[in-house]
Amino acid sequence: MAKYILYLAAFVILSCSDDNDPRLGTWKQLNDLPFEGRAYALSFSLLGKGYVVSGRNIEKGHLQDVWSYDPAKDLWTRKNDYPFSVYVEYAVTTNDKAYVIDYTGKMYEYNPILDSWKYLSPFPTGSRPHITGFGLGGSIYFGTGNGTTTESGYYNDFWRYEISQNTWIQIDNFPGVERSTAFSFVIGDNAYVGLGSSAGAPPIHSDIYSYSAKTGQWKQIADFPNVNYLLGISFSSTSKGYLGLSEKDHAKMYEYDPGANSWRELAKFPSAFSILTSSFTINDRMFVFGGRAGSYGPHMWEFLP
Repeated sequence: MAKYILYLAAFVILSCSDDNDPRLGTWKQLNDLPFEGRAYALSFSLLGKGYVVSGRNIEKGHLQDVWSYDPAKDLWTRKNDYPFSVYVEYAVTTNDKAYVIDYTGKMYEYNPILDSWKYLSPFPTGSRPHITGFGLGGSIYFGTGNGTTTESGYYNDFWRYEISQNTWIQIDNFPGVERSTAFSFVIGDNAYVGLGSSAGAPPIHSDIYSYSAKTGQWKQIADFPNVNYLLGISFSSTSKGYLGLSEKDHAKMYEYDPGANSWRELAKFPSAFSILTSSFTINDRMFVFGGRAGSYGPHMWEFLP
């Protein structure tokens, strides 16, 4: 298919903390996105590029377009469409490839060099809406979510997928209560999973756990300091994790320092489009875009810690 290249130019730097304290970070607004606004889009980074895959909006329902972002050139390029008609649920990356699970539980591999998709395997328990996952130590992991086969309707099981063997292995359960829409990010050799809900609305769960692929063990870390809003933003650098909770006209942002095992509040995310955002980190540059606030946001931002 044809590929369309759009050049983004100019930016506005906004300082968004109440007291302009640079230690709280700032947000830089880039040019608007060149594609349709959407929610539930998947995003990830591979080989120095960021990707946005699929998503949905009210006008067209399921969207299948795929775009990559080159931060060095400030340039978006359209890629081959996501070729499947089922809503996507979650994506993780490892070994320079992405792994996407859809609503039915089917998993696909994306190869950025070939710009191609390949079906691999179904999730062991079938459909798992609002699942979460991460890539760590050359393997990929998926777990939690909701469905209809447990008494509560929610899950806390976790599974490792061995890519070379095309097999799933159940690991120790996520230690917290069963939940859906949990966040996850990776810092160094550990993945972090937590928050989420077992009721579909605030308050959200405050507990968070780290997982080590080396030991195969979960460990509880410091609780999240605010549970009264829905999680709308999640990303990480090589040394810190970042979460944003949607409010009326912005999002409260928090930073996690694994060395100190502590959270601190940062500069607020300046856009009202702070629910169901997408994000990726490219060489420690952190980008947040899209989102929903009644309509669908066309904006893209870079966070400068």
